[in-house]
Amino acid sequence: MDRGIKSVPKDVEAGAIVAHKLTNLVKAGANHDFDAMLAMKEIRTKGLPVHISGVIDLTGSMYDDINFVSTGVAQFLQRYTDALPANVTNSLGNQFLRVSGATVKVRDIDCDQDESFEMTLFNRVLPETFVKKSTNYTTADTSGGGGNVGESQLLGLLMSLGIPRSNPQIGHIFDRIRNIIVPEHLLRSQGNELTTSPNFDKFTRLYDEYAAYQRKPDMVYLVTDEPPKVQLGVDAAYIRRATQQGKLPKMIFFVRHYIQEWQQVAMDLGAEVFDLERAGDVGKADTTIVSDFMTKSFAQPLLSAINSALPMLSAPPTA
Repeated sequence: MDRGIKSVPKDVEAGAIVAHKLTNLVKAGANHDFDAMLAMKEIRTKGLPVHISGVIDLTGSMYDDINFVSTGVAQFLQRYTDALPANVTNSLGNQFLRVSGATVKVRDIDCDQDESFEMTLFNRVLPETFVKKSTNYTTADTSGGGGNVGESQLLGLLMSLGIPRSNPQIGHIFDRIRNIIVPEHLLRSQGNELTTSPNFDKFTRLYDEYAAYQRKPDMVYLVTDEPPKVQLGVDAAYIRRATQQGKLPKMIFFVRHYIQEWQQVAMDLGAEVFDLERAGDVGKADTTIVSDFMTKSFAQPLLSAINSALPMLSAPPTA
C-alpha cells in the first residue's frame, strides 16, 4: 500500500475540472474559436446559473441572524469566482454567477394565518440581488408573530423544493393550508371555493411559477431559532416522500437553539446544522464563519451546477 497517495476530495477535484474548462474556454476564445467566443459572450451577459433557495423564519427575534447568514451566502458565492485563474476573471469578469431560486419566508400558520407565507422568486440574478431581496424587510416586518411553539419551517422547507401542486402530497398540503386560512364553511357561504385571501392567493401564484422552473435548487438553506414544528403531518419523512424519486438538494440549517432537534431532521434529510451560537453575539460576529461553513458544505453542488452549465468545448480524453 502506498501511504504517500491521498484521496482527493470531490469538491477539490470538481473545482479543478471547472477551472480547467473555464480556462480552456477563454483560451479558445482568444484564438477566435467561434463557439467559444459565443459561449463567452453568453456567460458575460446571462451568466452561469446556480440554483439556491432559502427558508427564513420571519419573526422578530430573527432579524440580525437573517442578515448575518445572508451576508455569508454572498461571501461564499464571491469567494468562488475570486479563486479562479486571473485569465478567466480578466475575460469573463468575477460576477458571472447568476442565482435562480426562491426565498420562502414563514411564520406560524396556526397564529399568523394569512401572513404565514411569503415567497420571492429569482431568475438568473446577481448574487448581491439575491441576497438583498432575500432580506428586503424591516424590523416592522419581523415584529411579533409566530406564537411560542415554533414557526412553519418544515412546511417552508417542503415548499422551497418547488414540487408542482399536481403532486398529490403537495396539492393536499395547499388545500389544508387554504382551509386553515379560510375555513371550508366560510368558503361555501361566500359561494366561491377558489377564493381564499389575497396574500395566500399571491403566494400560490408565485409557487406555481417557481414549480415551473426547469431546474430545482441545488442548495437550500434555512434560518430559524425555533424547534422544527410538525404541522399538517409534514416532517422530514413527508418531505422525502414528496420528492418521490427526485434527489434532495444539499441543505444547511442555520439554527439558534434547539440544535439536537434540528440535527435529527438533518440526519433524515442528509443536511448539516450550523449552530449560530458558535458565531457569537447576534450581529457582531465575523460572517466568514458562515461562508467557511457554506464553502465546506455547498462547494460540491455549486461546482456541479456550474460544470453542467458550461459548454462541452474540450475534446474528450483519449484512451
